[in-house]
Order: sequence, then structure tokens, then C-alpha cells
Amino acid sequence: MFLQGYQYDIAHYANAEEKVKAEKCYLSLARQLLEKENHKFQYKEVEHGGRAQKYYSSIEWLLRADIISLCKAVTDVRYDLDDYARDDFFRAYTTDLSLLVAMKDFTLKQHIVENTLSVNTKGGIFECAIADALYKNGYSLYFYKNETTKRELDFIIQKKGRVVPIEVKSGNTRATSLKSFIKNKDDIEFGFKFIDGNIGIDKDGIVTLPLYMAAFV
Repeated sequence: MFLQGYQYDIAHYANAEEKVKAEKCYLSLARQLLEKENHKFQYKEVEHGGRAQKYYSSIEWLLRADIISLCKAVTDVRYDLDDYARDDFFRAYTTDLSLLVAMKDFTLKQHIVENTLSVNTKGGIFECAIADALYKNGYSLYFYKNETTKRELDFIIQKKGRVVPIEVKSGNTRATSLKSFIKNKDDIEFGFKFIDGNIGIDKDGIVTLPLYMAAFV
């Protein structure tokens, strides 16, 4: 019902040229975030052969309507992150997690209740929840991924002129990349690891927090 309301708003407020494309982009987020390990937004998931030239204006419309938030890739993890951000390489998250779930069929809700989600789906839901909490706290969102070194950070924010790296774990596993950045970057004092578990602080500067505490960062 609520998902249909959002679809109605897109159709009602977007101009004729954008409304179909914007709806396609929005409804593709379930595939982008819940079915793939790589959560980079891909236009080919919107439409076979889809390209930025056709759909980027629709992403901008959804962003201005506050229906999605963007998390941009950065080429380096240092202040000011915006200087290293790529506009053409990003992840898109819904600003209402319940609508992301509603885009899938009933079996997803059943898996949530029974705690039988696949690793990719669980990770996508957790990641979207953290993105939403950080975005609504006023943070611009960035991420880092290096295919050569295999180092990756799910999110990076800036707080009081400092860079704060963040990892989101569907289980309480090691945050190897997070530990490496804190150890090797003089301007990074600590980082957050959000898990489905309890609070903890270790000697490496990693602050482990339950998922819900992202709302208080």
C-alpha cells in the first residue's frame, strides 16, 4: 500500500518524461541491494542495456524528492572527502527501509521473521538501515573500494573535520579493512563497526555498536 503511494507520487509529481524512468530506477533498488554482493548502482539493472545518459536525470529527481540517498565512491580516504568523490560511481539507498522490503515478495518477510535470510540479502538490509540513519542525521555518505588491495569501507562520514570510516557486518566478523585504515592513516583516530550484537571497544580504535545506535552517531 505504502509502496504504491510512493509510485503514485512519482507518477503525479515527475514530468511525463521522467516518471517512468524514475519509477524503474526506484524499483530496481531491491535487485541492486538485496540480490547482489556488489551494491554499486548499475543502470543495466534498471533496463537491459541501460546507461547513465538515459537514467541519471531520474536518479537526480529521486534524490531531490528525498526518496533515495546517494553514497559516492571516493578515490582516497582523507579530508575533505568531497574532493575525492566520484559522481559516476555511487550506491543508492531508499530513505524508507520498509519500502525496500515491500519491493520483494512475501517470502522476504517470512525469512526476516524466521531469521533465515541469505548473507547478501541480510547484508543489504543492514547496509540500507545504517545508510538511512546516517543520512537522516545529516551526513553526506561516501564509500571506498579498491579491487587491487581488496580493501573496502562500507561508509565514510566526516565529523568535526575528521574522517570516520564505518563497516557494517551481518555477523560479528573481523573488520580487516577498517583496522588497516585506522592503523595506517594518521588523520583517522577511530572507526565504527555496526553489528547485530553488543557494544565493544578494542585497542585498535574500532568502536563496535549495535545497528540501532547508528541513529545516535
